[in-house]
Amino acid sequence: MKHLILIGLPGSGKTTAGQALAEELHLPFSDCDDAVTRSAHMTIPEIFKREGEPGFRARETAQLQALTAQPTRVIACGGGVVTVPANYDILRPGFVIFWHRTPGDIMSTCELAGRPLLETTTLSRLYRQRLPLYRAWADATIDARDFKAAVAQAAALWREKSCDF
Repeated sequence: MKHLILIGLPGSGKTTAGQALAEELHLPFSDCDDAVTRSAHMTIPEIFKREGEPGFRARETAQLQALTAQPTRVIACGGGVVTVPANYDILRPGFVIFWHRTPGDIMSTCELAGRPLLETTTLSRLYRQRLPLYRAWADATIDARDFKAAVAQAAALWREKSCDF
């Protein structure tokens, strides 16, 4: 079973892009962070406060397993999904796109308040730490500065690659 999976920095637009791609491709859409908060009955900041990042990551992995067990869909992952090596095997049957935006671009267009990790680090530091992982995990990288063009490119790649599965 193949899914179209978006990975990338917090605030890069994975959820918005995922919704647009799901509509374009006539597929269901799931946001992993939303699935985590629904199942936990807590917000992400509450989970981080009560369980720390390890607790959140364990919940995220469980939700990825549940989402990828469903029929083909577009899945937007949380920005830190690549920090848990076990998630690689969960996502691998899917077609993974790195939705790439630089920290400067994200900060100029997105409100990042309320994101727990950004209380202790910067988006630029996360970018430097995670960029090699995003690139290694992705089947394709899309420059998402031009949203409409990026969605069109991702949809075209999915259509091309979906013939392979």
